Amino acid sequence: MSKSLTRLELYNLVWSHPLKSLAGKFGVRPVQLGKTCDAYDIPRPPAGYWQKLEYGKPVDRPPLTTSLFLALEPVSFEGRNHSTGDECYSRQSREREHDVHIRNL
Repeated sequence: MSKSLTRLELYNLVWSHPLKSLAGKFGVRPVQLGKTCDAYDIPRPPAGYWQKLEYGKPVDRPPLTTSLFLALEPVSFEGRNHSTGDECYSRQSREREHDVHIRNL
């Protein structure tokens, strides 16, 4: 499933919700969402940002720069139904067991 937003929309979302919750809504992994932000020069909250915000401490929010990309430039990324790590591990384990079984024949 392809998702498309403008840089400004994604910037506002990233600074309004943690990447983990946004990634779930878009059907991507948080790392993929973070890499998309990096690729389009969209600043992300640093570590500890959400905790500081929760406790009323001052936080900085860098502006969205337009030196490399326009603010309304579309940002696209592919969402997918990804499996959990346990499911991936189980599939890999079965494949390894199958390979070992074939070598032992």
